[in-house]
Amino acid sequence: MSGGEGLRGLFGRPFVDLEPYVDTSRFAALHEEICLALTQIPLHFTAGSHKSMGIVPPSLAGDPYADYGHAIAKMTPPELVSATCRFRDAKCSI
Repeated sequence: MSGGEGLRGLFGRPFVDLEPYVDTSRFAALHEEICLALTQIPLHFTAGSHKSMGIVPPSLAGDPYADYGHAIAKMTPPELVSATCRFRDAKCSI
């Protein structure tokens, strides 16, 4: 960044627009699938990362469950590679 500009944020949180770097052309094709999946999620769960994002409802802030954002943050680089490979069902090497 030039001219003394810093990272710009939204609502006081850091934000970087990745659209120029990510192919979003197929996102529209995912819309119906995502909407269907959202109708099947139990209502008492948050999205899995709300605590680490700081947007958890106050009624759930004190529950004993960590979210995946906290779990990922605690992973070592080899653990992160291993978890990523399992999710992708791919052959990876550490």
